[in-house]
Amino acid sequence: MKPGNLRQLCQHLSDKRLMKICIVGAGAIGGFSGALFARAGHEVSLVARGAHLEVLRSRGLTLEFEGGRETFRLPAAADPAAFGAQDLVLVALKAYSIAPMLERIRPLVGGHTVVVPAINGLPWWYFYREGGRFDGKPIACLDPEGRMFAALDPACLIGCAASPARCRRPDSRCRLRGAYATRSG
Repeated sequence: MKPGNLRQLCQHLSDKRLMKICIVGAGAIGGFSGALFARAGHEVSLVARGAHLEVLRSRGLTLEFEGGRETFRLPAAADPAAFGAQDLVLVALKAYSIAPMLERIRPLVGGHTVVVPAINGLPWWYFYREGGRFDGKPIACLDPEGRMFAALDPACLIGCAASPARCRRPDSRCRLRGAYATRSG
């Protein structure tokens, strides 16, 4: 999975008006982000599991905001391979769920795919192209055997921490309760 350098990836994405976007982990952060991408007209698919997946399939994903609500009927599956290569993959999982998922998202990553893991805390690729003595090494306490680092080429990653004032209810409604803030870099 060597998608190329970040400048080429960004140029490819800026040339496209609408993107194919897969949200891996359609809970509070992922569901909220997926609804906003869908609302903007992008082709969005969702990866979820269990009862939440069944609700997404039967009722759709609903975004509630002050003064209204909007429901999106989006393709949803437990297996990321159902959706093929994407322009953007947003990984919105709890930290402990990321490692087992990285191998499974390979079918989503094509030659120009950007992967944005929206995680809280230090990412396993923190020292990628850092330039110091740890350059290119995974963080041992996060990725002790280097499996995460090997499973997904850090060249296609853009770091992100998302902290919207939101919640996800069991019926797949995402409620916006304040301002949305993301940090990426």
